[in-house]
Amino acid sequence: MPNSPHGEQTARYATAARMYDCYLGGVHNFPADQEAAREVMARLPGITASAHANRAFLARAVDFLVGAGVRQFLDFGAGIPAQGSVRSVSGAAIDARAVFVDIDPCAVAQTLELLEGVQWAVAIRGDVRTPQPILAHPEVRRLLDLTRPVGLLLTAVLPFIPDDVQAYGAVAQLVAALPAGSYVAISHGAAETFPPDADACHAAARTYQKYTGSQATARDHAGVRRFFTGLDLVTPGVVCARQWRPESPPALAEGSGHSGLWAGVGMKS
Repeated sequence: MPNSPHGEQTARYATAARMYDCYLGGVHNFPADQEAAREVMARLPGITASAHANRAFLARAVDFLVGAGVRQFLDFGAGIPAQGSVRSVSGAAIDARAVFVDIDPCAVAQTLELLEGVQWAVAIRGDVRTPQPILAHPEVRRLLDLTRPVGLLLTAVLPFIPDDVQAYGAVAQLVAALPAGSYVAISHGAAETFPPDADACHAAARTYQKYTGSQATARDHAGVRRFFTGLDLVTPGVVCARQWRPESPPALAEGSGHSGLWAGVGMKS
């Protein structure tokens, strides 16, 4: 990637998407991302396990939605495609269509390179805090039929909207734009699982802000449950990400203990 046109321009700056790629053990990141990721991992050693648990939840949620008949997806904070965000959808249904949205221009450029010549999916740059321009985007309108059920994916992106008014307002706007029969999948850092040392959490948040300009926050179970207001929660509700419809017992499938994430799926009736 450093040899690509967008790589040379962004190598000096870390982004949340490429730091996430570091946590997953990916190769689509730069020294700036690695340095920032190491600082966060030093403060929050469980963040790599949380990243893997989040990716596994995304795959299971997409499989569930495909089984429920959903064939079009709007994925916010899609990140680096090499770590599965594209394959999560493309591998689930041959006729699925998807729009991948990310605020990081490098992540969008990489996804567009991967999707060159592909007709079923596209990547666009957008900010989840301002949903309306994204919903009105020509590529969204071209690829998705917003009169038919959509799978809205909001995995590990809402922590980067620390302002509650903005966060809950953005989700409410997105849900309002979806037709009945649509589903919303959300994962979010669980405040209850962060270390009792508040300084470690604040230091990790400051690292994100220092390197990326982004602020991050965790929310408790009630706060994450609030994002599903007006939706019918799919069993088992908002639970630890590892406990959301695991393919095998969590202790065997993804390790024991809490994933550090609350996760759930809701349906709009």
